[in-house]
Amino acid sequence: MESLLKWAILNGATAGEDAPARSADAPVPQRLDPAVIDAILGKPASVQMTECLDAVEHPETPLEAREVALDDLEMLVENIDNASNLEPLNLWP
Repeated sequence: MESLLKWAILNGATAGEDAPARSADAPVPQRLDPAVIDAILGKPASVQMTECLDAVEHPETPLEAREVALDDLEMLVENIDNASNLEPLNLWP
């Protein structure tokens, strides 16, 4: 726990604060691969909403899969921010 606190102090301080200077042997932060972040966090809600409607409109999608897709879309639209994206994504006439 103490090492986490030290890391937070070292990495959270700005140049104007009196945090200890970073030593030469300190590890350099690496850039994360966007694919890894997408795998961890999942797809954006706008992409999920588009995929749900694509599944509903596809003629070969079974009825049960369409119902699941509509349920998923309903769950996503319950968030008001996602609901306001229906028109810009051309998901609503």
